Amino acid sequence: MATHPPTPPSSQTPLGGRLRRARAAGLALTLTVCALATVTATSSATATPAPAAAPAASTSERAVGTLTVSPAVHVAGQAVTFQGRLPKPGRRAIRLQFHMNRPGDKWTDVKNGKARTSASGAFKFRFPAPSMFKIRYRVAGGGMVTAPHLFYAKPQAVSLSVNGQDEKDQFVTVPPALPYTVEVDSAADLYPARRLEPPTFAGRVITLQERVNGNQWRTVATRKADAAGIALFPLTAAPAGERVLRARAEDVTAGGHRIGWTPSWPTYVRFASSDLPIREDDGPDRAARVRAATAPDSSRYGVASSSWGWHTPRYDWAWEFGESLTSAPFRGQVLKGRWLDASSGSGRASVFNGALAFQSRLILKGEGDRGTTSATVSGNAQTYGRWEFSAWQNVFEDGARNYRMRLELVPQGAAAVACSPEAIQVADMEIGSRSYSVGVRSARAKAQWRHTKTSTPAASGVHAFAVEVAKDHITWFFDGKAFATVKRNALAGKALVPRMSLVGADDATEHNGSQFSVDWVRAWSLKTGRQARTGKVLGKSAYSATC
Repeated sequence: MATHPPTPPSSQTPLGGRLRRARAAGLALTLTVCALATVTATSSATATPAPAAAPAASTSERAVGTLTVSPAVHVAGQAVTFQGRLPKPGRRAIRLQFHMNRPGDKWTDVKNGKARTSASGAFKFRFPAPSMFKIRYRVAGGGMVTAPHLFYAKPQAVSLSVNGQDEKDQFVTVPPALPYTVEVDSAADLYPARRLEPPTFAGRVITLQERVNGNQWRTVATRKADAAGIALFPLTAAPAGERVLRARAEDVTAGGHRIGWTPSWPTYVRFASSDLPIREDDGPDRAARVRAATAPDSSRYGVASSSWGWHTPRYDWAWEFGESLTSAPFRGQVLKGRWLDASSGSGRASVFNGALAFQSRLILKGEGDRGTTSATVSGNAQTYGRWEFSAWQNVFEDGARNYRMRLELVPQGAAAVACSPEAIQVADMEIGSRSYSVGVRSARAKAQWRHTKTSTPAASGVHAFAVEVAKDHITWFFDGKAFATVKRNALAGKALVPRMSLVGADDATEHNGSQFSVDWVRAWSLKTGRQARTGKVLGKSAYSATC
């Protein structure tokens, strides 16, 4: 679970030096080989604030041992070394524990985070670092604990530049029919004000892709990053037109790492003479209207799964342990499936700070925010059951059109379009609005059902949006409370999967820079807990081809 939202890089801060800056070669690849625990996942960083004081320990845990974590600079899922000593000698089983640093949180065992001490009480083992900012880990065993270590993840960051042009510009022009070079930095310094530059991984596979079919990606070429994290791709410009490119820094799994792939933002490469404008919708600089991100409300919010007794989920995607979009869920009873991303504009979906962030553009300033970005589950559908999303949102500009946040269920295999002809809308809202809509669209039934929930706090802080789908009803929940229902299921019999979208208007080439982030997505069967059939009954209307 993320502790606060991923904030895009400042529009007023330079990205910090030439791409080929000097880096300590192999920083992330020099971890000492040591005893390996039964481990899996997590990320983090370092050179960070001092650890906060731990909550008061119980009587059996008053003795405090030592703990160090190295290397100091690392990313989510990178194998780091935990080394220290418990206060009393003796061979014993030990376990990693985490604390989220929120009111009411408790120390909780990390899944698979187990090892053993030597006769002196010392330990040394490797475990992937956690993704979330400001999460603490400690080692516990034999009624003793170590001092905690505060993690602060260095987010992965990939940039793409063309012919040496500014890496933060997503719209570039190159001369037609001539060679040009794409330079990919797989460890870019995109967040200089926050000192979040990630380490490099020499030899990491870099994939260059181009957009096809409106919102899908096709591989153009692959290269390996050099010691500075750079990969070069020589290409030839077309006589005219435009090409949209992105780069992916692929998974790193050698040496105990569990680092998932991450993409750059799309870059529009226009083939034209250099004196032509880069894009047709250039407009006045709106830097003065850029707004700061709003951190989520730290107060607790209700969740339907707890309120209605749904218990163990079918799956739980939470992106806490260095996963990529195509990683299977880490928890649950059915650990299969992946997310398929699509982008028709300037945005991307990327794992950041223990959440899946949908960001409209790299630099949230001025013109260029366009299109729809989405992610859809493939390979883990169910026909009836419950689904719940924990999400928050930010809008960083005003003066243009707002994006929409759309959380929905669509039939498995449905085309990646912004407005699906068959869908259950779990939440559909203009980003920044206090109202949102729920409903069902069915081209087969030639009807739709819709209800708008007004005056909610949905635009501020973290909130839970849920839906229960049965043969004879569909019920919607906000922060654990049922508020709307329909007494039939127009999509009965269809295998459903979640889809999350940052939706731009088809007729708008400029939107306010925005993002929304999804902390987790969970699903349950109908076998446990109470079913809900209460709330506002949705009205029926004629089917519309537009959402």
